[in-house]
Amino acid sequence: MLSPFDLPLFVLYSLAGTTAAAFGKAAMHRVRARQWSAAALGAAATIATFAVNFALLFVLLARIDMSVMVPVGVGLNLLVAAVLSILVFRERIGGAKLAGMLLIACGVALLSVGL
Repeated sequence: MLSPFDLPLFVLYSLAGTTAAAFGKAAMHRVRARQWSAAALGAAATIATFAVNFALLFVLLARIDMSVMVPVGVGLNLLVAAVLSILVFRERIGGAKLAGMLLIACGVALLSVGL
């Protein structure tokens, strides 16, 4: 069962991992544009945020069963990635993708309460 303290850790874990992916995507755009210093800065930001993500993974695994931690983390990563892709990269989420994300979120909710 998750405690109230675990939810902020999950949110930070998801934000760090998804932000790292966003930094990596932006860095690759800079590489294609041959903007080497901006690409290097993006690569450093990617590594740093992945390190935070990895550290939070171990904290959560020490506190919560893996059978709960991983699905909840994956579900939150999906939602955070969708929000970041819409806000930062101006991507569109269609009805089918939205329905799939809602089904995954429902499954994660069921796993997190131990049903």
